[in-house]
Amino acid sequence: MRKLYGVPRIFFGLVPGRLTFLIGGDGRIHDIVGHQFRLAAHVRKTREAVERLVSVAPQLARR
Repeated sequence: MRKLYGVPRIFFGLVPGRLTFLIGGDGRIHDIVGHQFRLAAHVRKTREAVERLVSVAPQLARR
């Protein structure tokens, strides 16, 4: 999946990158979150992105 979405490797290509893509019910990418080593920040930012999408376009936030 990283190659498909073009997620780069980090630390001179030694470590695979980590990004979370927020894909709405319309199939579009609405946000990208990336915090390589700060898991709590990654989760928090992802949750904020989901909440933002739901508040702006609830029809896109299919469960």
